[in-house]
This record gives sequence, structure tokens and C-alpha cells, in this order.
Amino acid sequence: MLLTSGSAGGSITSGYEITAGAQSPIYGSSSTGQTPSGYTTYISASRDDGNFNHYHPTVPFTINNTNFTRTYIGSNNYVTWGSGQNTYSGYTFSSWGVPKLLLTMTSDNSYQYVTARTFGSDYFRVRFEGNASTSGTVGQGNIVWEMTIFNSSVTPNGFGMIEVRVGSNGRGTGYTMGIGNTSSAYASHSSLVNNSVVYRANNSSGTSWTYFLGYHVSGYTG
Repeated sequence: MLLTSGSAGGSITSGYEITAGAQSPIYGSSSTGQTPSGYTTYISASRDDGNFNHYHPTVPFTINNTNFTRTYIGSNNYVTWGSGQNTYSGYTFSSWGVPKLLLTMTSDNSYQYVTARTFGSDYFRVRFEGNASTSGTVGQGNIVWEMTIFNSSVTPNGFGMIEVRVGSNGRGTGYTMGIGNTSSAYASHSSLVNNSVVYRANNSSGTSWTYFLGYHVSGYTG
């Protein structure tokens, strides 16, 4: 089953389709503490309540009427745009006043191993291997996820699209997660443990989103 739609303002030719069926992370569902070929290592040790930013000028991302070329990865399992955050508990979709993606919506995790790579102008991916505590051994984290953000110029509908694949995960069950704007959720759902989800914008401004839980994006590797 493929989910496709017409493009906005022109013809879009893309092999990146939203396809039914959950998929494990491309680089495996277990923490390895190793850098895949071509990736940049941002964190290679425990780092609690911090964030880093991945600069992706060739893959602009539009959400909440703003175009971003930096994505901030927070150690407590969230992604923000506009500024990085280091909150370790009590955060919701109304926190911070910036667009965000909450991955397990729980608190006090720590970095173990974080890598990222931009694939030309089509997409970039971040791999996070964390631990559900404030300490742990690099390469033995129990939170593994990979987030891929696609350039809207290559998506089937010409709008923003993000895929998240989660492997072994010590947290997430019973929590709400999803993508939100500065004050509330655009699209939210429960639990992303050993599963995958695709978030797709419904307009070019990224002010409306739909999620497809148990789906993945086909047509890419790396």
C-alpha cells in the first residue's frame, strides 16, 4: 500500500513513498557505539541533559511557517527547531515555544552515541543510541532510533516528511509522542517502541501534519 498525492505547484517525481509496514532502523535495533560509513559522530559518550545541532543546508525543512537548516537533537529524546533545549522532565507539546518532535515524551535519558549524515539534497538522518537513565556504557544503550528528514522537493506531495524508526527501547510505552508547533501537537499518538512512523505535512507551510504509525518510507537506503 502506497500513500501518494498530487504535487503543489509542479510535478514531483520521487521514489520516496509512504508504505505500510513497520521497519527497524537501517543500522540495526541494537546499540553499537560505532559510526556508520559517511556519518559524523556528534556524541560518543554519556552526556546528560544536553543537545547538539545538525546543519543541513542542502535539505531545508519547513514547519510552522519557518524554513530551517539546523535541527537540534536533545538528549532526553526530543528534536527541536529554532533553538536547542536541555529540559529533562515535565515537558509537553506546549513547552519551549519552538517546533518540536517528541520521541518518547519521558524524562532523564542520556546520550551514548549520536551520529548523523546528510545525503545530498534529498534527506538527512540522525541515529541516536541512548540509555533510559543518566548513566550507561557506550554501545550498550537501550534506546535506539533513527530519524530521516526529507527535502520537500523530493516527497510525493511536495510537502515536509519525516520518518522515525525505533528499535530496542527501554522507554516509550504508554507515553504520547508526535510532532508539534510552538504550543500544541500537530499530530500525536501513543508508543513508538519497536515500530516506525511517518509524519507528513499537509501543506507547504508545515502548519498541519498527519502521522502514519506502522508505516515507513520506501525507496532509500544509507
